[in-house]
This record gives sequence, structure tokens and C-alpha cells, in this order.
Amino acid sequence: MPGRHVTDHQMRLFMKFRQTEPVAVAAAKASMSMATAYRIQNDPRLPSTKAQPRERRRPDPLSAVFECQFASNRDPDFASNNDPSGCTRLGLSA
Repeated sequence: MPGRHVTDHQMRLFMKFRQTEPVAVAAAKASMSMATAYRIQNDPRLPSTKAQPRERRRPDPLSAVFECQFASNRDPDFASNNDPSGCTRLGLSA
């Protein structure tokens, strides 16, 4: 189906069937198109090993707020008696 990513399981099935069947039959048994099967033959790495983790594209505008909440949860002495979140000690308004 267009738009569906090939899974590791489909790749393994295709490579197993490809040892005894032609590309068209192996692709059909693995539920993928022939074009995808030929592409897999050129690059036999599993999809899970190809994926790269994405980085943030822009800075997080709320990182200071959430960072102060995490810091106050980790260190109970960080939070003051008046402000349980501890954000005013960092100069942030809660």
C-alpha cells in the first residue's frame, strides 16, 4: 500500500523467500511491491537500523519552565517554603 513503511518482519520474510523464489513472488509473499523489493535488494539493511533520531528544529520555548519543575522534583531542598515549584529562585514566574 502506498504510504506504508516496510517493517523489519517484512524485510526478513522477503529475504527468506528470495532465496528460493523470484523477486515478484517473494515480494508478494512479504506483502510489498516489486519496486520496494528491488530497492531492498540494493540496500538489505533493516529499517530499524536505517532510522536516525531527529533533533529539535528550533529551541524549546518552555525549556526553562519545565527544567525548573524537574529540578524541584529531583531536589526537595531546591524548593523554597513560599514557592513549592522553586521557580522564583531561578527568576521565573510560576
